[in-house]
Amino acid sequence: MDASNSKLTITATDLDLIFITEIKDIKIYEEGKTTTTSSILYDIIRKFSSGKKINFSFSSENKLELESEKSIFHLNCIASSEFPITDENFNENQFSIKAKSLLKLLNKCKFSVSNDETRHYLSGIFFHQTQIDGKNFLT
Repeated sequence: MDASNSKLTITATDLDLIFITEIKDIKIYEEGKTTTTSSILYDIIRKFSSGKKINFSFSSENKLELESEKSIFHLNCIASSEFPITDENFNENQFSIKAKSLLKLLNKCKFSVSNDETRHYLSGIFFHQTQIDGKNFLT
């Protein structure tokens, strides 16, 4: 989790997939980064009343404190530098494509994707961007 510039960026990974999302327009008293266990954090937050404010703070060097209404929780955390993958690994290869075009491409190659979950290396799609005669192609 990275709280800076009035937004909270949440990055999660299982080392095969990475998920990055942002919550914008939040009130930050002090910027900071940390890591914690997502399943425990999720279980705590889903039990809070909808629409109520949640305050995050460091109670010590390796403890993240969550407070909402009358509840206070302390979660173990480690330095964000210990997190294995960050969004910086992906910034140099960003591109945009219309959803309709991407769906058309995926439909053309989905027949070759394995449904066998034990062979996860065959269940993905490799994106490769090339440029020919000034036009970008995604193969």
